[in-house]
Amino acid sequence: QAVQLNLRRDDSDQFGARTTGVLAYGYGFAPGWRATGSVGTAFKAPTFNDLYYPGFSNPELKPETARNAELALRYASDAFAAGIVAYRNRVRDLIVFECDADFNCAPQNVAAATLQGATLDMHWHRGATAVTASVDLQRPQDDASGLLLPRRARRHAAFAVDHSLGPVRLRAELSASSARFDDAANTRRMAGYAL
Repeated sequence: QAVQLNLRRDDSDQFGARTTGVLAYGYGFAPGWRATGSVGTAFKAPTFNDLYYPGFSNPELKPETARNAELALRYASDAFAAGIVAYRNRVRDLIVFECDADFNCAPQNVAAATLQGATLDMHWHRGATAVTASVDLQRPQDDASGLLLPRRARRHAAFAVDHSLGPVRLRAELSASSARFDDAANTRRMAGYAL
């Protein structure tokens, strides 16, 4: 069993002082198996560029605040590890980057947003070879409209293989994302991609 408590104090001349924290608990219930849960709060001030970059900024931005909850189940052995994490984040004044139809772009606040989903990941290695993979299934939603947040996809995946040949390391990677929308109204669809 393990308990973790984190406290953080941010003091900004522009946005004031905020205290945030996380409380987490973990329990190993069988060899290699561990369940964890956490709740917490967060604070994120806009960056200097968010506020003042010429042509792509918004000096009226508010800082983000959030409440987060997470549950996870993990397994690990000498050669293999895997896990699933379910999360739900409620964010006030989420900072998103939006462009209009004429490509005039600037960061904006979303009054209330919910980011919830699950991430599955695995890692395997044997000798000089290692394989990692992850899949993230989520719903990043504007609470007022029920629509997807701009430029945030519902599905992401990544896969990589590493192999060492003496001092040389070879690596192949694949990352992919499903379609997103370029606007808050979800009218300008951006196709999914793979790299």
